Amino acid sequence: MRKVIFTIIAISILTIVIYRFGRSIYMPVINKMSKKETVQSIQNRLSKSVFSRLQQDLKNIGLDKTPNNLSILAFKEEEILEVWTEINDQNKLIKSYPFSASSGTLGPKLKEGDKQIPEGIYKIEYLNPNSSYYLSLKVDY
Repeated sequence: MRKVIFTIIAISILTIVIYRFGRSIYMPVINKMSKKETVQSIQNRLSKSVFSRLQQDLKNIGLDKTPNNLSILAFKEEEILEVWTEINDQNKLIKSYPFSASSGTLGPKLKEGDKQIPEGIYKIEYLNPNSSYYLSLKVDY
C-alpha cells in the first residue's frame, strides 16, 4: 500500500514539474536537434521588415541600407537602449528605445545568480536562431 501511495505522489510531483518547467528544459534541445532555422534564414525572413521600420532613421544619418556594424548600448538608470553604427570613423545614433523592465539594481554584477545586469562592454558571440525565445543572443560576459 505504501508503495502505491509513494508512486502516486512521485508521479504527481513529476507531472507538476514537467508541466511547470518542462518547456524551458526540453524546447531548446528539440530546437537544436531539429535545426529549423539558420541565422541566414531568419535574416532573409526579417530584413525587409526591419529595414522598413528603420528606413527613415537610417536616411536621417545618410544610409540607404541597414549597416553591417552595429553597437547596442543599454543605460540601466535611464532605461534607454540605443543602436549605433559607425560611418566614416564617426559614431551615429540610429535609434533609441525605452525599456521599463530589468533585473537587479544599479551597480555591477558580482556573482552568478545575483540577478544583476552586467555593466561593461561586451560582444555578441553568436545568434541562436533556434532559441525558445525570439532571436536570442549569446553575449560574452
